[in-house]
Amino acid sequence: MIAQFAFALYRPIAVSAHGNGTYYGRPYPGQFGRLKSAFAWDIERYRGALARCRPIKVDVDDAFLERVTQNVLINQGLRWFADRPQNTYYGNGRDVGLVARPAGEREDCVITTATSVEPTPSTVVWLRRTKK
Repeated sequence: MIAQFAFALYRPIAVSAHGNGTYYGRPYPGQFGRLKSAFAWDIERYRGALARCRPIKVDVDDAFLERVTQNVLINQGLRWFADRPQNTYYGNGRDVGLVARPAGEREDCVITTATSVEPTPSTVVWLRRTKK
């Protein structure tokens, strides 16, 4: 109980000391500084719209947000693919190749941070808070 109390006192001080909402760096994966506020991280709020999609294209230019997006889709049991090379550690690990588009299928939904999507699918989930 004393340890929990000590941690409860320590954490707010440690987080505020960095000014960006984080206090552990590498090897712990995380978003730091402006990246924490530059993207919309609440992908779960799009659950209803994404549930109708088959398949979903993930086109996210930040490796950490891309992995978070993929994990949300996997947890929801939704099929997805990504044209960007995948790796084992948030953009810094061993390359594992692509998650290919299902043969003969075209995405009807895309989750993106890109400024334009061509051709425009029926559902576009924009994760960047402002246009780049």
